[in-house]
Amino acid sequence: MSVAGRESTVRLDRLTIRTIVPHPGPPRSIKGFRLAADTRVRSQTNVTTYKRVRTFHGITSGTKVYWQHQPNCCWLAPGRVTLVGTDETGLTPREIARIFKSCSIDSPALVELAFDFGPKSGVNSGFVKRYGVFGKSRRRRNRGGVGQLRFGARRSGKLVRCYWKDTLKSYRVELEMHWPLLKKHGIVSIKQLSELPEIVQPQHLQFVTLRWKALKRLLIQRFGTDATQHLQETKQRWRSSLKHAERYLSHCGVMNVHRYRKPLLINRKIRNALKRWAYNFAEE
Repeated sequence: MSVAGRESTVRLDRLTIRTIVPHPGPPRSIKGFRLAADTRVRSQTNVTTYKRVRTFHGITSGTKVYWQHQPNCCWLAPGRVTLVGTDETGLTPREIARIFKSCSIDSPALVELAFDFGPKSGVNSGFVKRYGVFGKSRRRRNRGGVGQLRFGARRSGKLVRCYWKDTLKSYRVELEMHWPLLKKHGIVSIKQLSELPEIVQPQHLQFVTLRWKALKRLLIQRFGTDATQHLQETKQRWRSSLKHAERYLSHCGVMNVHRYRKPLLINRKIRNALKRWAYNFAEE
């Protein structure tokens, strides 16, 4: 399901859920899907969580399902299922219900929302650097590859990826929320995903600028004749990224720099798109 706003399009792009798989294991068939493979899991860490993964491909929707089973550790759920929607539609409640029809499901372990911004929105990598705030997550310069911005980490509460999506001709911001963050906000079931708009903004995704006039007054009070130089240094660093500018102000002794942030109008449009997506998700 996707919901288009004037400035952005919101989709449920990926979802991971722990399951209680009935005997003798995950289903061999799912209505509307074809069984593509049942292979051994390749561990990406030092600990192998599940031994095998069963892959299904949507016949008409294009959705992919990766059903991990045969847990290697006693503390793991019997199954772990990851659903990946298409770029055009994302995941819908009807499709999710069809996939889990034959088993009991536990709380979501990962939820990823995709925000796609068209060329006319003005959102690109430079825009994200100058205006993007993703809670306390910091940019990871050693992750993401060429052309991608990444904030946070896989082991933290959330991970944010920002990159150009050539198939949609839009700039994408992916907000990947993990189990600790979801649990903190009380998201413990699929039905509660419609509550995400109240959680996402402004806590975890927001575009802001600096209140330059108020900041200038503060610098004059603190530094007198040197205020102009400090203001110019701040603006020069801000052209690179908001974090650079705020870090410079902190080094200058300006406390609580976040008080000088001013939300941009685009936040309202993103929030409206989120609310429409959540309404349609709850009603379907």
